[in-house]
Amino acid sequence: MNSLHDGCPVDAAGELAGFRREFHRCLTRRADALFELTDALLCTDGPVKSLVGLSLAPEHRRGHGAGTWPAPQVATVTDTSRYGSAAALAWHRLHPRLTRRAAWLEHEGDLPVLEGTLIRLTVDHLPGDGDPKPLWLWSSRTDAPPSHVDQLWQTFLRRFDLEHTFRLFKQTLGWTAP
Repeated sequence: MNSLHDGCPVDAAGELAGFRREFHRCLTRRADALFELTDALLCTDGPVKSLVGLSLAPEHRRGHGAGTWPAPQVATVTDTSRYGSAAALAWHRLHPRLTRRAAWLEHEGDLPVLEGTLIRLTVDHLPGDGDPKPLWLWSSRTDAPPSHVDQLWQTFLRRFDLEHTFRLFKQTLGWTAP
């Protein structure tokens, strides 16, 4: 492909390739990811509402990360009367990214590397027609068997329900006579 630039024929594809190489060289941190986001930005149709949305574009070959997860070590499905079908997936020996907040705020020295089990719970529906989103839980047990994974998410949901019940009881409910 040829074009005219200052009256001289130039190989446009070669010029574009050179520009892309130089642009990539200018990116100092996470160059590949930023380069692919730039491609997605330039090739997307319509306005861009978020960087996350750009990561879903075909030009962003890295995708949004879901395809890189390994297969879970535990998968359970439980039928419940309150939530419908509850599916739990668990990955063992994962490491949370600790930061110097909360319990680790005044920790001296390097932060430790912790291992545990990450659990992702999805349900069919919520009470009151709420939109169910995945629930992520963490256990310090590194090789939780299926029975323990189910016990963890069920315990969490029971505690969640109880805490909201007590919060309701602590509220002052106003009532006026008709």
